[in-house]
Formats: sequence, structure tokens, C-alpha cells
Amino acid sequence: MATPPNDGLFSHDDYLTLTQAAREGKTSIPALYRWSRKGLKRASGVRLPMHWVGSRTMIRRSELRAFLELVRNSNPNRDDAKTLAPSRSQRRSAVKRAADRLRAAGI
Repeated sequence: MATPPNDGLFSHDDYLTLTQAAREGKTSIPALYRWSRKGLKRASGVRLPMHWVGSRTMIRRSELRAFLELVRNSNPNRDDAKTLAPSRSQRRSAVKRAADRLRAAGI
């Protein structure tokens, strides 16, 4: 893995690849992209900043931590031990609900 150069503007320890950020934040890479593009609806559309270092998309560790704190604080019923990504059963239920709606609409 190539690390960003340390030219005095930043330390390579400050930046995470998307894989590292997903692992550290206990979430998924698609969620990181979604939060960067669309923002977090329940927090007035606040977006997760992403940075491009060469051809790599990186996230600052401090920005990830601040954003995840905002995510957790914007939903007081969330248990911090849970991951931010939906569970397999939640995804399965969402797919079933969508299929039922499509069937009801005759599609």
C-alpha cells in the first residue's frame, strides 16, 4: 500500500484508505461513499469529507471520528456496540418489504 507523502501538509497517519476507514468505523465502504455524496439526512445533510491523494480516495481519521460521533449522537437509541451498517437480517427484511410493495403494485 502506498502512503501519501509527508510534505509537511499532513502526516500519513492522519489519512485512512476507504478499507481502513470502513474497518475503523465498523461500517461499509458503500456507506462511506453515500455519506460523502449525500450526507446524513438526520443530521441536516452533513457530509463526510473525502480527499484524493494521487489516485487514492482517503479520509482523515479525525474527520471520520467526528462524523461517526455525529451519526451516533443523532440517533440516541443506537447502541454504540452495534455497527453502523445494517445487519444481514435488516437487509433481508428490507428486500422482502420492497418485493412485497412491487408485487402489490403489480410490477
